[in-house]
Amino acid sequence: MPVMDEFKEEREALKQKPLKKKIEHFWLYYKWHTIGTIVGLILLCILIKDMSTHKDYGFFGIFVNAYPKYAETTAFDDAVAEALEIDLEEYQVAFDHNYRMTEEFNDNSFQTSQMIMVHTAAGDVDVMVMDTYNFSKYGYNNNYGDLRFYLSDDQLKALEGRIFYVDATLAEKIQEASQNMALADSGLEYPANPYDYESMDNPIPIGISLTGCEKFEEYFVFHEDTEGFLGVFVGTKHPEEVSKFVDYLFELNE
Repeated sequence: MPVMDEFKEEREALKQKPLKKKIEHFWLYYKWHTIGTIVGLILLCILIKDMSTHKDYGFFGIFVNAYPKYAETTAFDDAVAEALEIDLEEYQVAFDHNYRMTEEFNDNSFQTSQMIMVHTAAGDVDVMVMDTYNFSKYGYNNNYGDLRFYLSDDQLKALEGRIFYVDATLAEKIQEASQNMALADSGLEYPANPYDYESMDNPIPIGISLTGCEKFEEYFVFHEDTEGFLGVFVGTKHPEEVSKFVDYLFELNE
């Protein structure tokens, strides 16, 4: 018997069965379709709700390899919002610490780099915190701005001894080698001591050491053998808030 004839006979037989049997038949053949549709609708509702309730960022930071000391870190977000005088009824302040990167390329490093790219492309990011190696990597690829554009002379003076420098001359060579897919064989290396600006051809201040920064270390920690640095993302939309954030974090006005 042709398949279509069998299908017609089955459909006619189903019409004669009670409602319970019809429901059982439907669930047997369309269970996963139904579940998929329901899940899709739930996700769509969540997305619509998030879009309707989403607030623009008043200040946003990405923390790479900085581990929270507590499960809940909104206290840090709220303290920063208060220090920066940001109205949380209108804007949100957030620091995303769910990023992990190693010197060796792996899935976590790839996913983190992709998420950073998404946020920076969207113009969300104001500051980034990273360990020495990753801070150097991003710094020598022009992701951090010159601190002299965001901080006053008095602030920079108060932070002496904490400043992370990149050599602009070396950065150009690294970027050129990267573009030519020749960085691995170039022999170029990041300076062993990023504080030693006198040994650099063209030093640019881009970062601040977080070692001993009490307000940061109250909430976050790096591994014992790792030093963390704060940098200003070159595309920040909130340069004035960056200055206030540095004042708050390093207690420059207290």
